[in-house]
Order: sequence, then structure tokens, then C-alpha cells
Amino acid sequence: MILEHERLKIGKLAIYAGPLATLAITPSLSFDPINPIKLLVISILGFTCLFALTRQLSWVRSQNFDKRSLYAVTFFLVQLILVFLLSGTNPLQEFYGASGRNIGFLAYFGLLCLFLATTLTANKHTLDFLVHSLLVTGAISVIYGLIQALNLDPANWLNRYNPVIGFLGNPDFQSAFLGIVAVISSGMLFKTDQSKLKRISLMSLAVFSLLVIQQTKALQGFMVFAIGLVSILLLHIYQRGKWVFLSFATSGSAILAFLAAFGSLDKGPLAKILHQNSVIYRGDYWHAGWKMSIEHPWFGVGLDSYGDWYRRSRTLAATLRRGPNITSDTAHNALLDFSANGGFPLLLAYLFFILLTVLSVVKIFKDRKLVDPVFIALVGGWIAFQSQSIISINQIGLTVWGWLFMGMIIGYGLNNSKIELTDKIPKIETKRRNKQSSSSSFISLLLVGGLVGFVTAFPNFVADSNFRAALASQEVKRVIDASKKWPQDSVRIARVVGALRENQLNNDALELAREGATKFPDFFGSWNELSQLTNATPAEIVLAKVQMKRLDPHNPDLK
Repeated sequence: MILEHERLKIGKLAIYAGPLATLAITPSLSFDPINPIKLLVISILGFTCLFALTRQLSWVRSQNFDKRSLYAVTFFLVQLILVFLLSGTNPLQEFYGASGRNIGFLAYFGLLCLFLATTLTANKHTLDFLVHSLLVTGAISVIYGLIQALNLDPANWLNRYNPVIGFLGNPDFQSAFLGIVAVISSGMLFKTDQSKLKRISLMSLAVFSLLVIQQTKALQGFMVFAIGLVSILLLHIYQRGKWVFLSFATSGSAILAFLAAFGSLDKGPLAKILHQNSVIYRGDYWHAGWKMSIEHPWFGVGLDSYGDWYRRSRTLAATLRRGPNITSDTAHNALLDFSANGGFPLLLAYLFFILLTVLSVVKIFKDRKLVDPVFIALVGGWIAFQSQSIISINQIGLTVWGWLFMGMIIGYGLNNSKIELTDKIPKIETKRRNKQSSSSSFISLLLVGGLVGFVTAFPNFVADSNFRAALASQEVKRVIDASKKWPQDSVRIARVVGALRENQLNNDALELAREGATKFPDFFGSWNELSQLTNATPAEIVLAKVQMKRLDPHNPDLK
């Protein structure tokens, strides 16, 4: 019974990663105030859960749950390791992820650990806890979004977007996240055994979420909300056995989805509402991602390395459409990101997770005693997340919810249908001495796991924070030292080289530019900066231009 009680704690610990990774920001401390701190949270809690799960090995070997989730994790992890070792990209970039994203090996390893912990501990308690954690996080995000909309934000963001960016650094991410929040809060309204005050709170959260989405000026939040809400309604109709009504509702939804898809392509009656130039740009990103995928089918171009390959993979039309200097570091499609960065095996591994999630939903609806409004709301939220991931960026503070949703749905369906789901917290019946010994061992594992996660991710956070402090000091030596601090980053080095060049510190600039080009030969900015240095040798300048042409073959400015 002690281990069962510990599983409940592990499940809640994994779920805490959702709110913490979403809300964690360091605007006064870091050069990138969004992603390094979120990666640190994912790493700490991911390793903590992994170490804690080692006490559950005997239970894992039992027949209490379907082991397909373990096979999926193993498949994904093995391919992740192979990509890291064999893709040929800078290992530091692959491990910590590209600047401004940090979706590399460490991020996915942490997400896998959180997924596994959620899957193995899923029950009614953790299901409720996950949903309520999301709603609380959503409420905080709504409040902050309203503060930003009123131009009362206490943080001094260096933001070129709409000011309503929430805790995710971009209005599109804020819009999508609040769309998911509005879906789940609306779905929870179907739960009848709750007070009037709670129902009013849920309704208010949904309404204010939509209001903040409108303030972001990003349509994807409304799209996410519509898809998620329709999914919830269809699931409730199906659960009640209203087959005729379900047929009409499904047909109507399919027609609306068809019109919306055509409208986004500037066709049909919804074109004026839904069509945006960003749809065309996404087509360019998708085409480039697909080219990377088919040219590097086994290991991709390297984890979080889409940005280094975008210029050479885009078409001439994409190069000229917005100018050669407008680039992207993501395919704006999670599936293409997996295949482009990690090859088709990594994409198949992720699709295996999706398949298990769908199978779990089907299984639970066959066993109707497991279906309740909370579960249906979560499924609606997961569908909303998946719809967002098809057209937007894999942002670490947002994607953590997708992995937690998958883990909960898979674990709730494939595992817990074999055991009794009770509303009571499991009692612990054991001797005091054994209880204290077990508790001490469990806490020790939590602390060691957290320490490993902290030590692994903290250097990336420190390097980013030191870089910000160095720039603020305006001390040349300190800035150069900060750009060289391990783990090095291609963007930081190129930025410093450019600043040194503009201030006529050419000797320092040349030394750093050479280092950047050597360590990050596939980063266009490294060669671009080297080519502009007047004190570089003629051979270096020729080499830099050749490399720039290699990395950006359709750029008309490169002769």
C-alpha cells in the first residue's frame, strides 16, 4: 500500500510540471526569459519522477497495466538517442535545443519521463488534479493577459509582437493555450455534481479566456476552442446513445471543418474571415520540413536543427516571397518537426503515442462506467492541443500539457480499466518503522532525481543569464567571455561578433567569428558575420561566401 500511495505522489509531481513550466518566466534575469527556465523546470521534475519510479519496478513488471506505453517510450527514446549520436549536428545544440526554443534532447527526455509518470499513476485522483491544475494555470494566464492588454505589465519585455503574450512569449502561444483552457472549462460545465459558484467560475474562465484570445489578435485560439468544444459535444452525444442526432452533428461538423479549411486557403464563403498571409508562409515552412524529411529519412537534420536547414530547404518562391532574411526555426507543424529533426522513425514513435491515446479513448467509451465529464473534458483538451500542434510551433511551456494529457488518457484507459477506481485515497497499513524507512528512501530518490535534473539543465540557464548581465554591463571582455561560456550558442556568438564589428573591435570580432564558424558550420549567421570583417583574410572571406551560398542557395543577394 505504501507504493500505491507513492504512485499518487509521483503522479501529482509530474502534473506540477504543467503549471510550473507554463508560468515560469525570468524577464529581469535572462536574455531569453521564456525557454531556458521552462527547460530547467521540465528537467528537474522529469528526472525527479524518473528516479522516484525506480521504486515501482516490481509493480511495473506486474500485469496491472498495459505495457504498450512502455514500448512507445522505449521506441521514442532509442530513436532520440540515435538521432543525437548520428545526425552530425552540434551536440550542444541538439542536447539543449536551439536558441529561443530549447526543444532538444533534454526537453524530450524530460517530457518522456513526465509522460511515463503520468501514465503509470493515472487514476481518478490524478485525472481531477490534472484538470484543475490546468484551470488554475489558465486563470492566472487570463489575469496576466488582461494586465498586458491594459498596458500595465510590470515586466519590461523586448517584444515585437502584440503585448498580450502571457507567460509563453508570443500571442499565438497565449491564444492557443487559452483556447485549450476554454475548452476544458466549458467541458467541466457538464459535471452536474458541483456547486453553482463553481459552475459560474468555470463559465467565467471560459468567457474571459476567449476575451483575452481576442486581445491577442491570433485566430488559432478560437480555432482550437471550436474544435475542442465540438469534440466534447460529440462525445457527450455518443455517450448518451443519441445516434440520429450524432449523425447530423458529425455531418455538420465535417462540413464546417471542410469550409474552414478551404476558407484558410482563400476559397469558399469563409475566406474573408479565415484567410491570412500566414497560411501561405506556413506552406513554405511545411514544404521545407518535408524536404528535410525525405532527404534525411532516418535521423533527420538533427534535434532542433530545422532553423539551420531552412534556408537551403526552402524554394525560390519562399525565398523571394518575404525576402531572403526572413527565416524560420520550426516547421509550424509538430509532425513535420519530428520527421525533419529526427527522421521518420521519430515521427512514427510519436504517432504511436497518438494511436495509444485514441485506443484508450475508444476502450473507455466501451466501458462506460469509466466515462465522466472530467475525462471527456480532458479528451476535448487533448484534441484541441493536437489541432494546435498541426499549425503552430512546438513551444515547451505549451507542449508539456500535450504530453501530460496523452499520459493521463493512455494510463486511465489502458491501465486502470483493470483495477478498481476508487474515490478514496489509499490507506497505508504498515508498521511505523517500515513506514518511516520507506518514506525516507522515497524522499531521498526525489531529492537525488531533482538534483540530477537541476545540474543537467542549469548550465544552459546560467549561460543565458550571464549573457544578459554581460550585455547590460557593456564591458567588452565580459561580453566576449559570456558568449564563450559553456554551453555555447550560435546566436549568442553571432550577435556579439556583430556588435564588436559595429564598434570597430575587429580583432576581437575576427577571433570570435572564427570560433563560431568552426563550432557551428551550419549556422548561416556565423559565416555571414565572418564575411563582413575587413580584417579577415581573402581566403576566409571567399570561404564564408561559399558557405553562405551552400546554406542559402536561392538567395539572390549571394553571388
